[in-house]
Amino acid sequence: MPTMPFNPKFTITPKINKALAEIESVRGSLDAVKLGLNRVSDSFTK
Repeated sequence: MPTMPFNPKFTITPKINKALAEIESVRGSLDAVKLGLNRVSDSFTK
């Protein structure tokens, strides 16, 4: 199967990169909060 070249039709500018990094940071924070809530929840069910 021949490979197709990847030719993106967009550019990740520094502004876009900063926004994506911020989104990823918030996502990580929300995951940490979710894990903390699960631990609290587990302690009540035991």
